[in-house]
Amino acid sequence: MHISAAQISDALMKRGRRIHALMRLRSFETSTAEGRSDERLRRVFWTAATAVLAKGLNTVTLLIAVPITLSYLGAERYGFWMTVTSAVAFLGIADLGIGNGVLNIVSDSHGRNDAGKVIRCVSSAFFLLSGIALGLAILFAVLSRQVHWANLFNVSSTAARSEAGPAVAVFVGCVLANLPLSIVPRIQMGYQEGYYNSIWQGASNVLALAGIVAIVRLRAGLPWLVLAIAGAPIVENALNGISLFAFRRPHLLPRPRHVEPLLARKILSLGFFFLLIQAANVTVYYVDNIIIARVLGPEAVTRYAVPMRLFSILPAILWMVLSPLWPAYGEAAARGDDSWLKSTLFRAVSITLSFCLAWSLLLVVFGGAILRVWTGGRVPFSRSLMVAMGLSMTVTTIITAIALFLNAMNKIRFQVVFGLSAALLSTIAKVLFVRSFGLVGIVWGNIGVMVLIMLVPYGSWVSKWASLRIREASCGPT
Repeated sequence: MHISAAQISDALMKRGRRIHALMRLRSFETSTAEGRSDERLRRVFWTAATAVLAKGLNTVTLLIAVPITLSYLGAERYGFWMTVTSAVAFLGIADLGIGNGVLNIVSDSHGRNDAGKVIRCVSSAFFLLSGIALGLAILFAVLSRQVHWANLFNVSSTAARSEAGPAVAVFVGCVLANLPLSIVPRIQMGYQEGYYNSIWQGASNVLALAGIVAIVRLRAGLPWLVLAIAGAPIVENALNGISLFAFRRPHLLPRPRHVEPLLARKILSLGFFFLLIQAANVTVYYVDNIIIARVLGPEAVTRYAVPMRLFSILPAILWMVLSPLWPAYGEAAARGDDSWLKSTLFRAVSITLSFCLAWSLLLVVFGGAILRVWTGGRVPFSRSLMVAMGLSMTVTTIITAIALFLNAMNKIRFQVVFGLSAALLSTIAKVLFVRSFGLVGIVWGNIGVMVLIMLVPYGSWVSKWASLRIREASCGPT
């Protein structure tokens, strides 16, 4: 069938008018299905738009900070910094999945207009996280005395060995201090108001960059650089929390009398499965630097981590764009809006694939020049490594796009089974492949496992779900 230029132009104009209509600041009327769909998409748009702006500031911070810190710290200390960040990232699961459990409960309760349950959920989660943070702080204080951090991270220079313990302690302290505050953005996401968090996140990135520049100029040590990076989110969430609890939703301010033991147990139960998913994800995405440091040494981490930083820019942006769909999917599923679910998921996966392929091609072609300018020639260019990283980024980002849909559809245990399997097999494959093929081997080991153990099962479930909905729609109500 022939499609004329006029038809294409008309379709583009209609799409443009549609996007422009969603850019309004004023809410849509939600008494109709069409109005609810428009309001859902409007909130997704603004959350995504502000997240991209915040990520843009983060990218500028990254582009400026890497050459500054690499030049200041040197290859070994910089590699140690990346390794510490990766290792302690496992503490990101320290909230036992409570944050994601809160997101699901808040979005569901908000859709049912159950404000009382949201109040009880927020207070119960906040004090649970406070208790967890306190317990982990005590545990770290006791166990850290028994660990020789310099040997653990395989550093040899005098400066790196002297800074190892304090740097880890600062990072762990920041992560734990941020635990109770981390509930704030999850509440906002549950209400599909993530744009508030993005605004504060942008300010946090500027604060982190200012701290890095000041510390380098003052010639302070690595622990202070860790504080600049890890401490900025604490300031961000604290100010965001004041804005949320003092002005926009003061009724949600956590109070001990609003803690409900039964609901707290439900949050822990739901959070437990999210915890397992988070543990699997952290293992898959953060174990690379640790394996490389142990097998090839800290300097090899720099050769791997810096190019990976380039590839990580786009997935981070896409995460900001796609994550607002999680609560939107949940609302649509609760209302039975299957048509919106299918069309939105298809668009999300298609856009993800297109952007990942384009970004990968760009870095494969121009990555050498970018690295030379960015790092002053300190990090060598490997085209084979860049090709592997591009494919790995594409596969894992598509999996993320589908996983957000599965979260909203409450397919949590399903993800746990395949996620933990992928984490275990991926770690084994990376260790074996890095010994045999070097840095590029660790990437290809990850690709094989992720495709077979996650992408194929996730895609199969979505395909079956869509087919079932089509059959149900064709049969009509019984």
